[in-house]
Amino acid sequence: MDNSNVAAGHEASQLGFCGLGRMGGAIAERLQGAGYRLRVYDLSTEVRAAFERAGYEVAGSVAEAAAGVDVLFLCLPNASAVLAAVEGEGGLLQSDPAPRLCVDLTSSDPETSRVLAARLAPLGISFVDAPLSGGVAGARAGSLTVMAGGDESAVEEVRALAESFAARVFRAGPSGSGDAAKAINNALSAASLTLTAECLVLGVERGYSAAEVVDVVNAGPARSQNSEVKFPEQIVPRRFAAGFSMALMAKDVATAVRMAERLGYDTPLTQQMHRLWSEAAEARGPQADFTEIAAYLEEVNRERFLQARHPHQALPPDHRPQMSPTAGRPDLGALVDELETSLRSFTTELLGLARASGLELERLLAIVNTGSGRNEFTRSLADSVLPDRTDG
Repeated sequence: MDNSNVAAGHEASQLGFCGLGRMGGAIAERLQGAGYRLRVYDLSTEVRAAFERAGYEVAGSVAEAAAGVDVLFLCLPNASAVLAAVEGEGGLLQSDPAPRLCVDLTSSDPETSRVLAARLAPLGISFVDAPLSGGVAGARAGSLTVMAGGDESAVEEVRALAESFAARVFRAGPSGSGDAAKAINNALSAASLTLTAECLVLGVERGYSAAEVVDVVNAGPARSQNSEVKFPEQIVPRRFAAGFSMALMAKDVATAVRMAERLGYDTPLTQQMHRLWSEAAEARGPQADFTEIAAYLEEVNRERFLQARHPHQALPPDHRPQMSPTAGRPDLGALVDELETSLRSFTTELLGLARASGLELERLLAIVNTGSGRNEFTRSLADSVLPDRTDG
């Protein structure tokens, strides 16, 4: 995307930007390149010094970054960091004059975002939770997806600002909906990644190559965004460099679990998935790429989600494209069938949680089906869900 003239109609508006990690730094560069004037801040003195050397106006606190700007962006590690940036010493609430809009790009917690939106509204500050999908590579390319929660007019302003770093902006609903949609999307992604990795491990144990297993999965209704993209690009060639950490995936699945706990909604599969990802992140280190879940599952002896109880079971004709067994190798059909069934179970559980959380399924499926949470079941559901919304 050529972002050279995106800000032309905004009279080079000044923005505040706090949180200059890999994702935040890439977005700040896109905004600066689009013609916006940025005042930036990061907790790290080294990062601040690097941005100052690069010619950015660098602030000494969140309050200083926010003072007098129209819009303040936050791109932080978690909900606790967001709370500190808004309410803590040197935070947004101490800026003078305060911005009129705070856009939180953090993958935060829906309840935290609802609390902050209510806290800031009487002060004349709109708050939009706007977590992202697409990774650092997407930020650098300007192709991110934004899942926004908040007042419709505020989200429309975010849409205009995001043209420099995002290809799509979805309004998921009121405050907290963006964070909820991100948690559901990433929990669905964790499920398809894990289940497909288990299918891969079991297929290799039966004598197939990793590439052969992935080809069979992608030939039928067990395929997903992960099987079509992450497996051939990262897992089969064992690159494990997709650019999103295992610890962050565990955090996002934990957000879905907390959503369910607050509602008293039963999510046993998601809870089990969270335990697995937490154990994997601890074992392989917080910076391990999330595609390394496949390597982790190769190494550990654990109860699997996929239990291929009948590896020689014949499937109905034309049920799915299958690889014919060769000498000593059972057909993969039943194993892939188990993958599809398990994906449907996880998807049903998580979409039930989404509905219980107040997310509108038509909106959510539109988000999921452009992102890493997509699977063939979510795509089929998108064609059958009736609109349940009355606004844009």
